[in-house]
Amino acid sequence: MTKAEPKKLIWRYTSIPATLDVLCRKQIALLDPENWDDRNDRYYMNLYKDYKKIRGLYGLCASTVTETYHHWRVFTKSENGACIVFNKDRLETRLKTIPDIRFGNINYKTLNQMETHNTDNKVTK
Repeated sequence: MTKAEPKKLIWRYTSIPATLDVLCRKQIALLDPENWDDRNDRYYMNLYKDYKKIRGLYGLCASTVTETYHHWRVFTKSENGACIVFNKDRLETRLKTIPDIRFGNINYKTLNQMETHNTDNKVTK
C-alpha cells in the first residue's frame, strides 16, 4: 500500500456478527449513541440531539487512519473482531444521496480545550 492509498480508505472496526450482517444485508447499521461505550461521545451526541430538537440520532464510528490497538480493543470488544475497509469516495458518494445523513471527520478536543471553550455546556454552531 502506498502512502497515498490510506487517504482513500475508511476502516470500520466491529464484531464478526456485525460484519456478517453488513455483508448479508449490504447495508451499514447506524447505532444509537446511548449504547456507545464512550460516555463523552454519548453526552455530546445527546446535547446535539436536544439542541436540534430531533427525536432520533444514530451514528457510526470509523477511522481514516490505519489500525491501532485502540481500534481493535474498543470497537471489537474481544477476539471476535473484524475490520471492514471502505473506499472513501464511493462511500461518501452514496451517503450524499441519503436524506438527513451527515458525515465527516470529528475533531476531538483535549480536556484543557473543553474547560476553556464552553463552560456552560451549550452546543455552539
